[in-house]
Amino acid sequence: MSAVTPLPDRSRRSFSERVSDNIRAEMARQRVTQQDLGRILGLSAGAVSDRNRGRTPWTLEEVGRIAFILGMRPAEIMPGSYAEPSQPFDASAFFDERPQQDSNLQPTD
Repeated sequence: MSAVTPLPDRSRRSFSERVSDNIRAEMARQRVTQQDLGRILGLSAGAVSDRNRGRTPWTLEEVGRIAFILGMRPAEIMPGSYAEPSQPFDASAFFDERPQQDSNLQPTD
C-alpha cells in the first residue's frame, strides 16, 4: 500500500510562489510554452522553468512584460489578496500630522 502525498497548502506559499503559480496557469490556458515565453523575454527555457517553479522569483519588470504578452494587467497576475485588498490601506499613520504650508510664501510669512 502506497502513502498518498497531500497537496501543498496554497495559502502558505510565498507571494513570489503564488505569482509563479498564476503565470504558469495563464500560460497553460493560453498554450504558451516556456520556450515561447523565454524567447520573447530573452530568457532560456531553463530560466523560465526556474521562475515557474519558484526557484527564482520573477522580477516586477518581467511580470509587467508577461502581463502585456498574455493580454492581462499585472494586477491580474498578482495573488488576489495583494492585488485587491479587502480594506483600503490607510497610510496616514506613516506621515506627520502637520498643517499644510502655503506653497507661495511671502517675505512677511
